[in-house]
Amino acid sequence: MLMGEEKVKDIKVEDYKTALRKVINTLKDKVDIIILLSHLGYIMDTGLPNEFPEIDVIIGSHSQTLLTEPERYGKTIVAQAGKNGEHVGCLEIEFDLGSKKIVSFSNKFYPIFKEIKGDKKIGQIINEYIKFVSSGFKDTCSPSQVNISLLIIKLV
Repeated sequence: MLMGEEKVKDIKVEDYKTALRKVINTLKDKVDIIILLSHLGYIMDTGLPNEFPEIDVIIGSHSQTLLTEPERYGKTIVAQAGKNGEHVGCLEIEFDLGSKKIVSFSNKFYPIFKEIKGDKKIGQIINEYIKFVSSGFKDTCSPSQVNISLLIIKLV
């Protein structure tokens, strides 16, 4: 085991559909919009709206798919920003609070080049993460060690 048993004793692993249904049932009457950050991959992400029509937006990964335009499945928008941190995606959503519906959406991609000077603070976070991963996960996770994802959503 990578971590001591006492650190994982309260973690419960469920089938993703069971867990997702529980979360959606908890949230659906308390929030205006449901955005799912998924690591299931493009094919599975595009199947989710059939089973979970309550989801408004799925930001997906794992399959390393770059969708130049978000796709719509029923009322659900699916967006993916490619692979290996080569792009930062910006998904703009116009959401009508009265009808609780997405009125319009668009996205842009910003390529990330190695020639671009990095931000020192972000660089420190990435270096901590690399050090953590290199250590074989023998330490506990701190938010700064795993907080390297960047998601930009602008609700208009």
